Amino acid sequence: MKLSIQRERLLREMRRTDVPHVALLLGPSGYGKSVLLGQVAQAALEAGEIVVRLDLRELDNDVYSLIEDLAHSLQGRAPQVSADITAANETRPLSARQLAKHLAALERTTFLLDHAERLSAESEAWLVGFIRALPEQHRLLISSRQLDSVEVAYLVATQSLMVLGPEQLAFDEAEVAQLSTQAEATAVSDLTPLKGWPMGVALTVAGAYGHSAPDLIKAVLRSLPPTLQRALPQLAPYDTWTSYLPHSLGLDLPDDWLGQLILHRLPLLHHSVGAQPHDLVLNVLNEQLRQSPDLWTDSYREAAQRALTDERPIHALDLLLHANLINDALDMAEQVIPPLFRRSQFLVIRSILDRLPSEAVQASPSLARMYGISLMETEQLQAGMAILHTLAERPDTRMTVLPPLAHGLFLQARVDDAAQLLDEAWQHWNAYPAEQQVILLTMAGNVSRERGDSEGGLQKLLEATRLAEQHHLDYVMGVALIGLNVSYLRLARLDEAMMAVRQAHVIFEQLGMTARLPIPLLNAAILHGAADELTPANDLLQRALCIAEEAQVRTTTSIHFALGHLRMKEGKFDEAVTHLMQAVERARASSRPDRQYMAEALLSEALRAQFQHVEADRRLALAESLLEIHPQLAQSTMLVDLLKFHRGQRDLAMGNLAEARAWFEQVPTDLGELAEWAVRSRAYLAQIHAEEGTLAEAHIRDFMTLHSKIKSRRYLTPDLTMVRQALREAVRQGWYAGELQEYAFGRSDTRQRLSIRTLGKLSVSLDGKPLPLSGSNVTRAQELIALMALLPPATSQELQRTLIGEGKGDHRNALNTLRASLTKATGVNDAIVQDSTRRYVFSDDLDVRTDVDELRRAVRTNNLLQIRQLLSDGTDFLPGVNSVWAADLRDTEIPGVLYSAYGVLGKSALERRALPEALRHFEHMQLLAPTEDVLRTIVEIHRSMGNEPQLAHAERDIQLLFAR
Repeated sequence: MKLSIQRERLLREMRRTDVPHVALLLGPSGYGKSVLLGQVAQAALEAGEIVVRLDLRELDNDVYSLIEDLAHSLQGRAPQVSADITAANETRPLSARQLAKHLAALERTTFLLDHAERLSAESEAWLVGFIRALPEQHRLLISSRQLDSVEVAYLVATQSLMVLGPEQLAFDEAEVAQLSTQAEATAVSDLTPLKGWPMGVALTVAGAYGHSAPDLIKAVLRSLPPTLQRALPQLAPYDTWTSYLPHSLGLDLPDDWLGQLILHRLPLLHHSVGAQPHDLVLNVLNEQLRQSPDLWTDSYREAAQRALTDERPIHALDLLLHANLINDALDMAEQVIPPLFRRSQFLVIRSILDRLPSEAVQASPSLARMYGISLMETEQLQAGMAILHTLAERPDTRMTVLPPLAHGLFLQARVDDAAQLLDEAWQHWNAYPAEQQVILLTMAGNVSRERGDSEGGLQKLLEATRLAEQHHLDYVMGVALIGLNVSYLRLARLDEAMMAVRQAHVIFEQLGMTARLPIPLLNAAILHGAADELTPANDLLQRALCIAEEAQVRTTTSIHFALGHLRMKEGKFDEAVTHLMQAVERARASSRPDRQYMAEALLSEALRAQFQHVEADRRLALAESLLEIHPQLAQSTMLVDLLKFHRGQRDLAMGNLAEARAWFEQVPTDLGELAEWAVRSRAYLAQIHAEEGTLAEAHIRDFMTLHSKIKSRRYLTPDLTMVRQALREAVRQGWYAGELQEYAFGRSDTRQRLSIRTLGKLSVSLDGKPLPLSGSNVTRAQELIALMALLPPATSQELQRTLIGEGKGDHRNALNTLRASLTKATGVNDAIVQDSTRRYVFSDDLDVRTDVDELRRAVRTNNLLQIRQLLSDGTDFLPGVNSVWAADLRDTEIPGVLYSAYGVLGKSALERRALPEALRHFEHMQLLAPTEDVLRTIVEIHRSMGNEPQLAHAERDIQLLFAR
């Protein structure tokens, strides 16, 4: 039986017209590189193309021999080109560009170069030049076990080279299944452990011939020198082999032991730090090591400790469990999980404890408690509650789980049940450590707030923060501040709400509590959105969403809800519907009926704004059904009041004016968390009177009295089509005409443009002309206007700290100069104003832009000259990567724009082989955003410059940041 498989997936990928015409097949032995080259050659021949195949196992590794063999291969199809190349190569090897010129006259040709790892350094450099010069009509495929040239990074970055690595060369599930079908005796499940290794899969499938993948590995191992055969099994626990690893384990091996393994074609993925053996190699060595049980357990115990030292706790536990060292694994879990728990690394905790036997976890009260809480915080609410309920049934552990169990009930909107558990917990107050006391006070404050006692809840939360501060418990202080933020928001004390959420964000970021970060980001975004600061609100929500999705935390539901609300204010109702539907699905999956209810209700609003009243009614009916299924939702006065508003909308759409009026009149007007809905309900009441012909100034006054007390002016966006009749009538009657003009008839944008250059010499212009600044402290005034354009709105104190500095005078003179100059030049009264949070912002009548926009366009068009002009002058004003401003810029667009600009300059420097210059640009990029591609480029630059210490440091950074 002949087994064969056509690698259509890879052939199709290389035939695409939007990928580079040069491909590098990079992987260890046995990954089918040569076979794939053969299939490419066959396909090219069938298409009538010329095929030139060069195998470096049959050639000398110098450029002269390579060109000579290439010319010889062309004799049959292109004799003249072959002769020209041979003649030109006679005295000295052709350069890559010269050879490319000879090949330009050749019809479409596919060049195949196998075993390129045998090239000398000089030949490798020539090959890189050939890749760059090869005419577009030709294709070049190179196979190699490794290729260390610094140019590879540049070629990939500039899309001149496509790399197919081991992940791509490995068989996918469809290919494995296809081979398995050809050999009926082999089940797909038998091939899964091979992870797509082509040679291993092929040998296992062809088992009828007495071969298998493990047999091949064993045969290769038997061919090694005895010293290596005896020592290698002790390396089974290590997934990366470095040249110094055996010595650190007390094994006596020759210095070139890794090179010997590669020469013997053992499947090792070579990289600059060492080599990564295929899992099958480790499995075979593990079986050999198990023949000495004591050595087997000692080796894995030692490897686990090393992994733990390298901050790889999950891998360390896997090693212990692999060696059946359950007790050691439990001891390690007890050691590593509490610090992770304090940093809110809930997903990591889940990953660790999921690996341990469930009965072992349940036997440890502390592990079980942290596991249950971690499940709750990562959208596995029911599973986490089940574990905590089990602990609550045990007298010796009940007290410890009462606060988290109450928290779980709170998340399910079972507020009264949560209050009962908290009452029981209060009886054990003196038995709780300070940390648990803070958590108990925080939970009590949150529950009181949701039961309608916002002031009482606020006092409990303030007491929680004081207790946390007294005992220096920053971790729980952050959680208490989040509760405090919500309480202030409920009481419409927005300045204090923003202060609390900022403090919480600082704590979570300083402590590395990544999983907690989405909550302050979300709450800060809500506050920005309430003030119509939609751009910072959107930026915060997008950042929160990225973190929440990566950490799989329950906050994802609320973020989608907030994004939906934000899109409604922007009038982007389709996007709002998408986010709100995602919020509904997330809430349903995570057993959060309160969040599902709110998402369904708000979804009905977004649909109604699009006149999809039938679907809006269906969504509202689903929300109402949740009240019946989960009667505990009625315990929340906020949810009940929200329903009144939506029922009013439904009746109004159906023409039931009397019923609609009754619902809208019941919406409270205390301007708490539902302030916007309260104002909107009064707008709808005015509309009902307009439809009945009874609209009076008093009805508009009721609306405007509440309208004037909230920050937002976009909150009416989803309602304008339904209430505009009343607003236009009010304008015609002269009732609040100035304030209602925009809502009733819209507005045209006649704003003046304020352009600010912050790159290089700082300058400010108004509609293309220099802005005259007159008064004291003009220089500081220029800096101030640029600061306000670059950064989010700042308070007086923040402006002083960030721009002026503690020892550089007072910023107030600069601010007065700026205000007066702008007003005089633009004619706009209050060109700079303070919002309700006392942060300075530009008037909406000014269109403020910076030259960061120019830099972004220059990057997009690859305008090197303009990028250099914008960045090369240097300035102490623009915050660079090492500036004291860096933290203030983190959430703006500037780091991303600078990152892209340095990337363009870095690639240009690489192309010119200006390695020190390229290194400087890529190091700037690394400081701005340490991506794997940037770090790998830095590695190759250090390798080319011979900077061995820096090379090792960069490789360690890659391992720490991007270890898979």
